[in-house]
This record gives sequence, structure tokens and C-alpha cells, in this order.
Amino acid sequence: MSVLLADARKALEKIITDQDLTFVMDNIEKPLTPITREMKEVGIKVDVERLKELEQEIAASVSI
Repeated sequence: MSVLLADARKALEKIITDQDLTFVMDNIEKPLTPITREMKEVGIKVDVERLKELEQEIAASVSI
């Protein structure tokens, strides 16, 4: 691991600890890593029609 990555890791670990996010990191973020990696490599399916419906619903709900 390069020095730069090691420094970044230490900085992030300090932020996580200081903000009391260790539980979130250990029990949510880390277990999801292999899943998100696979999603990135393989891709995901998107229901384009449903996405368009949601876009219209949200646009209508925020319109003045």
C-alpha cells in the first residue's frame, strides 16, 4: 500500500471513529463492499418506465 493510501486510510479511520460511525462501517458499509463491487462489474437493471413514472411523481410533488 502506498504511503498516500495509508495516510488517507488513517485519516478516514479517524473521522469514522471521531464521528462514532464505527458500527455503521463495520456492520453496513464493509459487508456491502462485495455486493457493490459486483454491481459495478456486472451492472444493474433499470426499469426505465418506472423511473420515468417516479420522475413525474416527484416533479409534481415539488412543483409550486
